Amino acid sequence: MKLSELLGVKPEDRHLLFRTYFLYFCSGIMANAMGSILKDMRNPSYGYGFSASFQGVLSSAMQFGGLAANILSGLLPFIIGRKRSTVILAIAPVLGLGVLVLTGNPALLIMSFICVGIGKGVNSNITNIVVNHTARNRGIAQNFLHSFFSIGAVLGPVLMAVFPQKSWRLPTLIIAGGILTAVTLMGLSSLSNQREVKEKESIAIPRSFKYWYNTGIMFFYLCEEACLLSYTVSYFTYTGLFSDSSSNLLASLLWVAILTGRLTCVSIMQKVKKQYLIAVLGASFIVSFIFLVNADTQVGALISLFAVGLSMSGIYPTTMSTQEDKYMRSSFCSGLCIGVCTAATIIMPVIIGNVTNATGSYRSGLKTLLIPLSCMFALMLVKLYMECLRGRDKGSS
Repeated sequence: MKLSELLGVKPEDRHLLFRTYFLYFCSGIMANAMGSILKDMRNPSYGYGFSASFQGVLSSAMQFGGLAANILSGLLPFIIGRKRSTVILAIAPVLGLGVLVLTGNPALLIMSFICVGIGKGVNSNITNIVVNHTARNRGIAQNFLHSFFSIGAVLGPVLMAVFPQKSWRLPTLIIAGGILTAVTLMGLSSLSNQREVKEKESIAIPRSFKYWYNTGIMFFYLCEEACLLSYTVSYFTYTGLFSDSSSNLLASLLWVAILTGRLTCVSIMQKVKKQYLIAVLGASFIVSFIFLVNADTQVGALISLFAVGLSMSGIYPTTMSTQEDKYMRSSFCSGLCIGVCTAATIIMPVIIGNVTNATGSYRSGLKTLLIPLSCMFALMLVKLYMECLRGRDKGSS
């Protein structure tokens, strides 16, 4: 079976969908390379020498940019059209990456990370919307979409590791070139250039309990993902478990595990109910994360890191695919969902940075993530109960 047939995509939408996948692939490269870029920027010898707290500020600035992008990408299509709004917002990280290689000025660095976050946010928003509009098999298409992101995320730290650490500016500019190419292709695609029509239901805040507990699961998940991606490299370096150069490749190992997990989710999606899959992944995430933050050997760290990646893999795309169609086809409602999720990631990196500074331990900082992780799993159990109850009601009627 062809990939387009598996995804349920019409022939006229294939080019748009695959360009969307390429855009998210480039976004994955950028997203996971930022952890290595931040680490190299912190080095006083060939970087800017800022503190762990300021690293948290920059991570939060990036997430703030993502939040702003999700709000704007939910509203701008009504004003200037979907394609124009996508191109204008998605070009922001090219500018941001260009600025951060030129100066260590704190204000300009914060602005550059906001620009990177804007690109990440709009890429997440537009790619999910395109998949929801063009693919009939949304669960499979969403996991494929996030698998392309994972492939890019695997390559991001590898690209950084290919060059000497003092030459971190060169791969950063290469990443900016890749984003520019992807945005250009989207600008030449069949993505609609017409303004979206404002309908009452398209701009109303959802009142569905299902919409909000799904949003809550993704909210707490992104707390984990944002911090793990920002701090994994620094965590392994400063705890002394791995060398500076090895830590970059460990970030890729995390994404290899995530990619493996997402492809596995694609293969079993039609055989396992989504609410069961999400609950199993959540339970596994908690157990493997506890092992990760308590690992004191290289073997233990590698095994637990890979297990964390496998557990993280399908949570976000599978949960997103269970949102109700009427909300995910609305730019406002889908943007609201992703925007609310992104808001959590603005706060969490700063909290971890401050805990790390206060305790002098990256391990203590990461252990803070057990709080949102527990909240996420609690909502997964609510989802499992509610959707199993709804299934029984349908069966008895």
